[in-house]
Amino acid sequence: MTSETYLDLLGNRLERHFAIERNAVPLADTVDILARCRQDLGRTFISQKDIIDKFWEEEIIIVRCLGRVEKDDVSRAASMIEEAAEKLVAADMEHRLSVITAVLVAREGVDPSAARAASRFRWNRSYKLYFHGFAEGRMVLVDCAAETLALSPRSKRSSRAFEPRPAEISKEVL
Repeated sequence: MTSETYLDLLGNRLERHFAIERNAVPLADTVDILARCRQDLGRTFISQKDIIDKFWEEEIIIVRCLGRVEKDDVSRAASMIEEAAEKLVAADMEHRLSVITAVLVAREGVDPSAARAASRFRWNRSYKLYFHGFAEGRMVLVDCAAETLALSPRSKRSSRAFEPRPAEISKEVL
């Protein structure tokens, strides 16, 4: 599978729930796909106007295509997640959670040390002692040549959404 085919496949999977920008420049580098989804949630009491608790959650997916993914590409993606948490997340009192996923698509394969670094990747940040919510980072490495994934522990729950094989995905995954 080629990286362009994978980007089209991933874009089609995400377009139902996410606002997608292609070739966007939200951070210092250009990304191939930037997908954002925000959900406003709340609990009401007696009527629609009596709101007890209101909060919002956001998911941001940043996709970059590379030739061969090395260990330093994983560390650059980790710093890209930290930069996205600063620039793209507007945490306030109603913010609860932001999930930032970095997807690195390899045209020519993934170095084993990069896959190991991605499988050990953990990152989270609290905003004002969790009163303004928190953000967590996830890492996914996609090898288009071998059609395999290398995942961080937190991204294993949503691994089927990033599969390089064109298969139907149930609504539970996305």
